[in-house]
Amino acid sequence: MIVKPYQSLLDLAVSNYGTVEAVIQLAFENGMALTDDLEAGEVLIDPIYTTGSDAIVAFYENNQIHPATGLTEADTDIIDNNDPCDLCSLFK
Repeated sequence: MIVKPYQSLLDLAVSNYGTVEAVIQLAFENGMALTDDLEAGEVLIDPIYTTGSDAIVAFYENNQIHPATGLTEADTDIIDNNDPCDLCSLFK
C-alpha cells in the first residue's frame, strides 16, 4: 500500500478496508501510532482484514476516490496564526 499526499491511517483504513476500525490493525502491523504523520510515497504493510465493507471499498475504487484528510501547509498557517487581525490575509 503506497501512501498518497496528505493521507492518514484513517484515510487508508476507510478506502482500503471500508471501515475505520481497520486503522488499529493497520497501525499495529506497521509499528505506528494512530496519529503518526505519513509521507507521500511511503510503503505500508497491507494487513489482511476480513471484517470490512467490500461495498465501500468498491465505491472508492470505482469512483477513483483517494481520501486525503491530512493538513496542508496552508492549513497549518491558518492554525498557527495567533494574530486575529491578520486572519483575512490568509484567504487572499
